[in-house]
This record gives sequence, structure tokens and C-alpha cells, in this order.
Amino acid sequence: MYLERTTRVVGVRQHRRSEKELVYMKLMNGSGRTRRRVALGAAAIAAAVAGSLVAVASPAQAAEPDHCVMSLSPANMRCFNTDEEADAFVKSVAEVIPEKGPGFAAQRANAEATRSSSVAVVQTLIMKAYDWENYNWLGGTLRVIGLGPVCSLTTADVDYETATLPARWVNDISSYRSYGVCWAKLYRDPNFLGPSVGYAGSSATIGGGLNNAASSIRFS
Repeated sequence: MYLERTTRVVGVRQHRRSEKELVYMKLMNGSGRTRRRVALGAAAIAAAVAGSLVAVASPAQAAEPDHCVMSLSPANMRCFNTDEEADAFVKSVAEVIPEKGPGFAAQRANAEATRSSSVAVVQTLIMKAYDWENYNWLGGTLRVIGLGPVCSLTTADVDYETATLPARWVNDISSYRSYGVCWAKLYRDPNFLGPSVGYAGSSATIGGGLNNAASSIRFS
């Protein structure tokens, strides 16, 4: 009697376990639709995790300073997070005078006549270069400051020059604004070699095959 009851209980347990196994087998070996749902669910989770990682990384990349001010003599550069911060810095250390053009001779004479005698060293903004065309500052900017007065009224001489642009800006200038009664001449290669374009004033786009292709610049 005891043995018979034990056999029946074991038989019931085995029967219940086989039902569970059948359900499991249906899930795992059943229709492809079930397997696809499981796979798609896992893929969705992986994509969500990857997306969250990208979202975390993006602000750090966007925060990199890309609005720089370069002094030609001595050569050094300081960068800022925003275009406004770079502009404010330039105005605090240098004169900001328009480029060469009609009527600018009087502006140049006035600038030199009214320059404060208390300023021991004169610095002049001579260029603001843009990574993008049409003076679009969103791609990054480079302001160039010369240690000295504004440029002369002719382009027969060289007032300022940079034989090699900073690495970030080699082959990366797409437009520029001129300042300090200066015009610019862009060269494809360092040390003022190779094809060139200029002298020219502010340019919303750069022709002569020098768009995103300049390595050195002279100013006059």
C-alpha cells in the first residue's frame, strides 16, 4: 500500500513536470514569431543603451572650445567656448578697425591720431576666419591679432604674416572678414608657397581653389 501511494505521487510529479517542459519547448521551439519577438526585444534594449551612451558623450564634445584668438608676435593662441567670449576678449586687448576700403584712409588716420599715448603696446585685429562659408560662426572661428598698428593703405608691402596656420585651421578656412585696414592673401602651402588668392578684403567664400585649402597667410 505504501509503495503504491509513492508510485502514484511520483507519477503525478512526473506528469506535472512534463507539462512545464512542454510549455518551455513551445516557447523555445515553437513559432518563429516568438523567437523574433525575443530577438527584437533584445535588440531594442541594446539600441536604447547605445543611444543613452551617445547622448552622454555628445555634450562633452560640443563643449570643446573652438573660437580662438591667435597673436602673431609672439605666436600664441587662446580659445573660448563661445563666439561672444572670443569677441569680448579681442575688444579688451586690441583695436578693432574696419578693413581697407573707400574712405578708410581717414579712419586709419583718425585711429592713429586718437590712439591713447598710455598704451605701451598696440595690438590690432586683422582677421576673423570662419570654418564655414558666409561668415557662419557655428563651425568655429579664428581671430588673428597683429602686434602693431593697422595695415598700410597699399598692398605693395607685407604688414603681417603667418607662415603656418595652427593645425586646427590648416585647410579649414571657408570665409573671412578683414579688419585693421588689412586685406589678406591666402597660400595653399606653408611659408607662402603654392597657389594663392588675394590680396582681397572680406570674402563670404574663397575662390581660386583655396576654399578649405590655405596653410599660410599674408596681410597688407
